[in-house]
Amino acid sequence: MGNFFYWLFSFVRQYKRLAGVMLAALVALMVYLALQLQLEENIFDIMPQNEDVAAAGVAIEELPMNNRLVMHLYLTDTSQVAPDTLVAFAKNFSDSLQARAGMHIRSILDKFPDSQVQTLYNYYFENLP
Repeated sequence: MGNFFYWLFSFVRQYKRLAGVMLAALVALMVYLALQLQLEENIFDIMPQNEDVAAAGVAIEELPMNNRLVMHLYLTDTSQVAPDTLVAFAKNFSDSLQARAGMHIRSILDKFPDSQVQTLYNYYFENLP
């Protein structure tokens, strides 16, 4: 491996312009290939289509959870445990968000009851293939 890098160094040192052109061509190729990527938002569009997959796709697309923005808050110093600080910050953040962008937000759910989590898990397990 060391021989390869020494050879590459020697090549670049000896043929500076050619190495520059080759590097520019490599970067251009990578940019071109990156622009050709087509990302798909719905995972079910890239899966083989059959009745089970279609039913799971319909079940997941109809969830009201799909129209929500979920934010997770964490402390930067994980050695300190301060859940009250996170709860207070979340409350201040939701109040600030409601005050500044309330006309664009239908509702803010800053507390998520455990019963809703269990209902969501049950819904997924019943409807996924």
